[in-house]
Amino acid sequence: MELLSTYLTIIMVMLIAYPFVLVGLKAASNGCEVTKVKVTNRFNYGFSLILLIFMIAHIQTETFHAAGLLEMFKPE
Repeated sequence: MELLSTYLTIIMVMLIAYPFVLVGLKAASNGCEVTKVKVTNRFNYGFSLILLIFMIAHIQTETFHAAGLLEMFKPE
């Protein structure tokens, strides 16, 4: 059994990379302030959606492993 699920590892990498990507987007989006706000908002909404999907997938994976452990240690 793995110590960390793949989904949890991806979540951790996403959370570490988030501030760096956000600063890069703000620096790359030259132009008016409205454009920067739009780009930042779209990135934040997309990031939140992807993070939520990976969290749900991680919870489902842990539930699947827990069901197997319960069956293994179930008294007969």
